[in-house]
Amino acid sequence: MDTAPATPAAPVPAGPGRVVPMLEIDATLPAADGAADTLWSESVALVRGWIEGGTGAPAAGVLPHGGALGVWACAWEAEDGAFPGRCWSSEAALLAEPGGVRLLVQSGLRAAAPPRGVEPVVPGFVPLLADRFGLAGDGLALGPAAIGIGTDLSEQRFLDLLRDPARRHPLVVVSAADSSPQPRYLEEPADLAALLTGLAPVLSLGFRDAHRLTERLGKSWSVFHGGIRVYRPGFDPARDGLYDHPLILGRQLQSAEGRADARARLLAAVARVPAAPGAEPRLSPLQRARRLLPPADPPPPAPEARIGALEAERESALALAADEEARARAAHAALQEIRIENAALREKIRRLERRGAAGFAEPVPPLPPASYRDLAAWADEAFPGRLFLSAKARRALARAEFQDIALVCEALALLAGAYVEMKRSGGREAWAAGLLALHLGDEAIAASPAHHRNEEQYWCTHEGRDIFTDRHLKKGKSRDPREALRIYYGWDEETQMVVIGHLPSHLTTTIS
Repeated sequence: MDTAPATPAAPVPAGPGRVVPMLEIDATLPAADGAADTLWSESVALVRGWIEGGTGAPAAGVLPHGGALGVWACAWEAEDGAFPGRCWSSEAALLAEPGGVRLLVQSGLRAAAPPRGVEPVVPGFVPLLADRFGLAGDGLALGPAAIGIGTDLSEQRFLDLLRDPARRHPLVVVSAADSSPQPRYLEEPADLAALLTGLAPVLSLGFRDAHRLTERLGKSWSVFHGGIRVYRPGFDPARDGLYDHPLILGRQLQSAEGRADARARLLAAVARVPAAPGAEPRLSPLQRARRLLPPADPPPPAPEARIGALEAERESALALAADEEARARAAHAALQEIRIENAALREKIRRLERRGAAGFAEPVPPLPPASYRDLAAWADEAFPGRLFLSAKARRALARAEFQDIALVCEALALLAGAYVEMKRSGGREAWAAGLLALHLGDEAIAASPAHHRNEEQYWCTHEGRDIFTDRHLKKGKSRDPREALRIYYGWDEETQMVVIGHLPSHLTTTIS
């Protein structure tokens, strides 16, 4: 599993490629009366120390004169020590406010193309702040401990907060698995609270409390029998779809693999909360901090002071200009990469049209792998921007037993070629011809695929979105995984790519 480093590695200059946002935090460090200034100074020192300890570079902040106003912000880029060439770009701001200090964090991956299989990780200074000062949002603690509904928080207060249109954070509710006197959870709420510190409050729900909430919310919006649900901001049963508030069933948490998948889904669901329809564009921590600095309008200074002020103003302008110039260079480099990619795609389309006239599908890329161990890397290199192997599919390859790996490679090439062209441009001839040539069937997962949308095994994640794999390629009727092939896939309309959820064996057909 790829993760962002808990401590930043050595600093690196801004490189080419756009920054793909992976994680956003907006939390408050509460302060006692009269202690906000001290809290701000101590929290700034903690965050600066963490950044400098990992990068070896000073983290004095990028805003001039912000200290007197309780405004501090810092931006840094660091290479991921575990993955050479991968660069993380981050911003953080600490803003003194009445009653506390506001913490804003944004972290992303600088890449020429959307990252694959990378999960966000909460920066290491966030749990340090939570342990030392406490973090809160919407009136609830944002980790590292879980909150009990019915004990720490009343049922009515939970319902009021759930329906509050001003709520800014997701609510992660973990239900008890049975009615035993000592509540038993399939995933420990305290572990999830530590994982999601700063992102969302984690609430535990007893067995009987779950049934009472079911009566008040309705079964469609409830969570029980060990399941976990994320209630995103703006909860409105009259308007929302069931999948707007992700539900993980208790049965999906019975295995270690299921629990690992659940944690990855939960982290993706709360790391970046979608903006409400019609909302203003979000500001980065640096942008938010800069807006808090008032325009300087002092009385006319003495000549010496005026010269010093002008020099400071010049230095500040030069720093801002350098910052904007670096952003402009990065944007220009990203634009050039997009133009190159578009030219390559247009050329591939022209080749496919010429071959399609002769009834050929996309050929298998050269040198397919001889073992399943190398198949994922081969697919990433052979089909960029067309086919994506999900984290589930990559794990399944480690257990693959189907004996004809060459057929698996040909099937993936057919999906990346003729199927993608059919979805993007229309026309089934090349797709149908390819299926016939490989003796493959292409069918929906069931007569009514929508009936299986609650089954976790048919879902996977691509660029933070949940993809329903409602179709599968098949060959052979045997239940022996060495003799029968199944490739479960779905279409990502946003990226215009085919997403593989599982291969090359059968999925079970009786999960609820």
